[in-house]
Amino acid sequence: MLGNKIRELRKKANLTQKQLADKLGISEQSVAHYESNRRSPDPYMLRKIASLFDTSIDFLLGNEPSAKFKEQTEDNQELLKSISDDLQDPTMKALYSKASELKNDRDRKMVLNVIKGFMDDVDNNEQ
Repeated sequence: MLGNKIRELRKKANLTQKQLADKLGISEQSVAHYESNRRSPDPYMLRKIASLFDTSIDFLLGNEPSAKFKEQTEDNQELLKSISDDLQDPTMKALYSKASELKNDRDRKMVLNVIKGFMDDVDNNEQ
């Protein structure tokens, strides 16, 4: 359940309910209600919690990725790492390397889209 995930992540981060509440800008009582499943965070707060703990909303909601998805994600990380090793431009090398280290698939896709936009811009300016 969502409350169990929030509690588990909070404890892994060595935070009290009060500390988590302060980081989220909510009351300690709200955190207690979330963790006891008496109340659910709204979508905005779910995003805030996921971001704080560097995880996804899907993870918080118990929508665990399949083993196949995890395997594909790991393969993609290895591919990004090998691409970054072969790049000559230090900026591009750093961008691809950092993208390969991201655990959150949404963040990784966002960084790769930024890289793609950067590459498209460079290609357009060279023509």
